[in-house]
Amino acid sequence: MRWMPMVTGDWATDNATGRKHADALVARMNESNNPTMLAHTMKSMVGNGDWTGVEVGFFYRISEVLMASGCRRCAAMLDRGPDQADETSCQNDDCCE
Repeated sequence: MRWMPMVTGDWATDNATGRKHADALVARMNESNNPTMLAHTMKSMVGNGDWTGVEVGFFYRISEVLMASGCRRCAAMLDRGPDQADETSCQNDDCCE
């Protein structure tokens, strides 16, 4: 697995691309029950030596997924998107009480 994303140089576009790559990787890890795919992807990223909006978007999305994994309300917000958050959406430490 080699990390070779298309980088445009436009931060917002590249960030969105990284988020899409993260979603695709999480789906593949779930389908194959293979969490080591994340480590292989990270190793390839490090080997490339690049840090662009794609990588930032990728890890931002991975972080969102990890943070939401323990809270149904946060997970629902991820499905709707941050621009559609409401009073039932949260991302703080006491949300899962």
